[in-house]
Amino acid sequence: MSGSRPQQRIASLLEEVARQGSYEEILVTTGDGFPIASSSGDYVASENLAGVCALFDDVVERTERDLGMARVDELTVVDGRRGRLVIRPVPFVSDQRLFVVVRLNVRGTWRRNTNQLCRDLARLFSEAEV
Repeated sequence: MSGSRPQQRIASLLEEVARQGSYEEILVTTGDGFPIASSSGDYVASENLAGVCALFDDVVERTERDLGMARVDELTVVDGRRGRLVIRPVPFVSDQRLFVVVRLNVRGTWRRNTNQLCRDLARLFSEAEV
């Protein structure tokens, strides 16, 4: 997925989902910790979240390999005062794992919005590969 147009489409999609869910931030990142697009436009915050996500790529890989969990759907970190961080792998065929990362308040909801977002992102990436 090269060029800025697909990245702009992803950023617009993230902004809409962030607005719908009242999320603090939502981004798409590679498993290596490189941000692709963010709802906030705050590159430093996105880079920090993406860096944490690189650790989760290893957790997903080990969970699949060592525990036999064939499809890890979500990893969540909760801090009662600071909120929730949800990391979801984007399910599409590629040689590189991508994640949706959502920062939200501790009582916020995310499953419906992130399910749809992952489907939309998978569709966008598959269109870009054609």
